[in-house]
Amino acid sequence: MSPLSPLSSIGCSVTIKNTGNREGDEVVIVYVGPYAESRASFSSLAQEDPLAVKMVVDFARVSLDVGEESTIPFTLPFKAFAQADGEGRLKVHSGRHRILFSSGGGQVEVGPLYLPSPVTLREPPAIPQHKVA
Repeated sequence: MSPLSPLSSIGCSVTIKNTGNREGDEVVIVYVGPYAESRASFSSLAQEDPLAVKMVVDFARVSLDVGEESTIPFTLPFKAFAQADGEGRLKVHSGRHRILFSSGGGQVEVGPLYLPSPVTLREPPAIPQHKVA
């Protein structure tokens, strides 16, 4: 398992090939999300702030000629794994996380990536207090 840290980014890539009989475009969508057991470990939290199964964090569109192959690089910052709680705090939860590449040709999963303890990246914005005279 690869450890995640707030100063890290994840470099990854996916290779796609046009196996059809004409040129075309393909869109690759990158999702991240915690594994089911990581979401389940927050059962008390999940009642108030459920964790998303997966979130779109990047995408790329590429044009390919017949038989052409292309490798598409992605760099995902640590904050790509964060989810906001009910109070607006941006957090990356501990546990195992995954990266999914999806396109018209199917889906590929990369992982697990492991975060040993939760990290709060941003506290909720302060709400100005107004005095009523």
